[in-house]
Amino acid sequence: MRCVELTCWAIGIAIASNAEASDHELTGFVRDENEAPVSGARVTVRPGPPASGGPWQAITDPSGAFSLSLPLPGDYLVDVRQEGYYQLKDRLVHVELSQQVTLVINTVREVFQSINVDEQPSPVDAAQARNEERLTGTEVNDVPYPNSHSLRSSMKLMPGVLQDPGGGLHFNGSSENQVQYLLNCFNITNPITGQLQTVLAVEGIRSLDYSSARYSPEYGKGSAGVLAISTENGTDAFHYTATDFIPGLNIQQGVRFGNWYPRVGVSGPIVRGRAWFSDTFDFQYNNSVVTGLPKGENIRSGWAGSNLFHTQVNLTTRNILYADFLVNVDNEDRVGLSPLDPASTTRTVNTRQHLGSVKDQVSFDGRSVLEFGYAHNDFSNRQTPHEGRHFVIRIRFFGRTSTK
Repeated sequence: MRCVELTCWAIGIAIASNAEASDHELTGFVRDENEAPVSGARVTVRPGPPASGGPWQAITDPSGAFSLSLPLPGDYLVDVRQEGYYQLKDRLVHVELSQQVTLVINTVREVFQSINVDEQPSPVDAAQARNEERLTGTEVNDVPYPNSHSLRSSMKLMPGVLQDPGGGLHFNGSSENQVQYLLNCFNITNPITGQLQTVLAVEGIRSLDYSSARYSPEYGKGSAGVLAISTENGTDAFHYTATDFIPGLNIQQGVRFGNWYPRVGVSGPIVRGRAWFSDTFDFQYNNSVVTGLPKGENIRSGWAGSNLFHTQVNLTTRNILYADFLVNVDNEDRVGLSPLDPASTTRTVNTRQHLGSVKDQVSFDGRSVLEFGYAHNDFSNRQTPHEGRHFVIRIRFFGRTSTK
């Protein structure tokens, strides 16, 4: 069975409202280390010592822009906070009639433990209509949870997300096929099953964002919500990771390789200050023994692998191009093997996925962002009976049984 899904991302324009003009206005942009806009960042401004007053706060729009009206000219201290980024604190800015600044915050790549005892502004936004849960890449890689090699298992760290014994995900009580799954803004939901069957290395994840209730129509379908997966960009320094390269041994009913989950990640500059790449490889090998079956007929094995290549190119300071290429391969033998279902009743399942996407992001006058992109997502799923046998389907009609 084969299904090809073509995704052409509709043009989306996000226009931020202009703040009222003031005699003393501080405006600017919040960017990350690759000059990409950071939306939803909280910008806090306080008078510099010895003055008092404030603070004044603003939230950046999709282009990373913000605007604040200040009562008097003088020196001010600026803080920037956004989850998943290092905090920018006490940046000194002098304001006369008006001042425009660009504030750069860096992505969190290491773990620091700290306790904040000072007062924090409330993160509650009364104008927010949708419910959002966010899981950062730092949490995915450093918070302990079972099967830490699996991105699916990490989603249990989100409030309201459960995983059943069969591995299925349930977001706020929904079925897995009622949620839409996005990778860097493009749909990766398996069109055959409606589930998330894409394998991704946890080391290459920047964030997982789950939106439900009245979320933006830019995401399209998804009756129970949308899970947006964002991957890491490269930086001007080379980084690499190598995890779990020594396979385990299984000594149950003989010595053989056990479960094995090696992963590799490489990122760095293509052209320093202008273009970066990130490439992550994930391999999973599973080998298990089913008790209650004869020796030699009680082993179930399978392997899966994926490779995601992601690039960012800053064509200009206001025009950023992103591209992705993803390959997923999954081969499972003796699917359905159990004490009541011997090897002769099982299936061999082969799944393939190829995704290619490109997205262009353009900023206009600091107040609007135009994004457009295209993705080609190809899925194939093949199931064959054990050892090439034929499927036998029994259908009962009015007490009689016919065999085909």
